[in-house]
Amino acid sequence: MMDIHFTERITENTDWATIAFISSVALVVLVKTLFEKKFVDFTNIILSSKFFKTYRDSNSLMSWFNILLVLVHFISFSFFIHLSLSYFGVTEKFNWQHLLFVASGLASFILVKQILDKLISFTFEINEFHSFYNLQKISYKNFIGILFIPINIFLFYNSVQNEYIMHSLIGLFITLNALAFINILRANSKQIISQFFYFFLYLCALEIAPYLIVSYWFIKLNLI
Repeated sequence: MMDIHFTERITENTDWATIAFISSVALVVLVKTLFEKKFVDFTNIILSSKFFKTYRDSNSLMSWFNILLVLVHFISFSFFIHLSLSYFGVTEKFNWQHLLFVASGLASFILVKQILDKLISFTFEINEFHSFYNLQKISYKNFIGILFIPINIFLFYNSVQNEYIMHSLIGLFITLNALAFINILRANSKQIISQFFYFFLYLCALEIAPYLIVSYWFIKLNLI
């Protein structure tokens, strides 16, 4: 008689990721539907400054347009950091708790930066410049977050073993954020020059030091 041996089939539950990806796309579609003209201007921020000239008022930063896109960029950034860390073996790709841990770390990082941001801008009396600078910074991150939705989907549902692909995507992520920062500096060059000392301190405290600390942590983990 033939012996029948059953082998346990182990499948990973990825429903949580699918829900997150669908939710991100749905939020982008919702924003495009509710704020069609504004969204069109937003998608051209790399090529044109029209978006920042038109929507630079103080209420723009806390508008629903911005809040919904910040949520998208937060999900997108959390996923990409999680997927990058999983490639280096720090996290497990299909473990939603690891993604939650990464998202919590990113949220804490952003929160601390925002508190220091407000404190420094109030101390140096550069609130107006700070608000516009923050609007530009967040808008670029929102844009990058949308761009990385399909990249995250590809990385999550495919096993990427080629180190050149992964390093190229990480390099693209860093480059886009760096280019955004350079564009912001160029757009505000006159104000920066007129308040160079304050901006230099602001830059060192909030745009350089935090990322140096994160880079040191990555070096300690032998990731870079």
